Amino acid sequence: RNLAYLSIADCKNMIDDDLLCIASFCRKLVQLDLTRCVRIGTRGLEAIANKCRSLLELNLSYCSSVDDNAITAMSKGYTKIQKLRVVNCQKVTEASIQKLAKGCPSLSYLDLTGCHRIRRVFLHQVLSYFQFSDLSDSFFGLKPKANECALRRGAEQSRLENSVAVDIQRIVRGSRARSGEVRRKKKEWIISNHLPRVQALIRGFVQWKKWQDILAREREDHAASKI
Repeated sequence: RNLAYLSIADCKNMIDDDLLCIASFCRKLVQLDLTRCVRIGTRGLEAIANKCRSLLELNLSYCSSVDDNAITAMSKGYTKIQKLRVVNCQKVTEASIQKLAKGCPSLSYLDLTGCHRIRRVFLHQVLSYFQFSDLSDSFFGLKPKANECALRRGAEQSRLENSVAVDIQRIVRGSRARSGEVRRKKKEWIISNHLPRVQALIRGFVQWKKWQDILAREREDHAASKI
């Protein structure tokens, strides 16, 4: 269960069900090599994406069943991945690499050698999504920038600062909400406990005033009768 590095390259009988088992029992994987596992596809890679959240490096070279659906599934779950090889995966097109660029912001190394349905001009177009990458001059794909480590530290610092700011805002909103709730409960308590007493006092005063008026009129009538 604590396995971090796993290579099952050239296991041509490996299928998606096998990857489901790996995903369930090896959730701490950091590096996975599936080179030439020609029968694996979307279902297995989606399971790895959903359960192996610490995965940083994945090799899918010569996995002939990997297509756009598989890459799209990866773009939704492989948020921390930094290094990906899809060498000679002929079914992969620019459409899924576009989604990968938007969904995997940490990716810095992408080897697309032999993926003939992807153009170099397209890589120029999506390069802006890969903040840690430059175009490679030694293979078809992207390589890490020379200052990748410094860029990652800066990005992590910004992420932590944003996280702290969000937490502070949440605390402030919660405090205001609790303050409002206290005021509401206090108002309800006053209404339920003091208002009836105040109303009774007012009714008593009104009744007393009526009696005083009646008595005053009776005294006046009595005084008038003696005159």
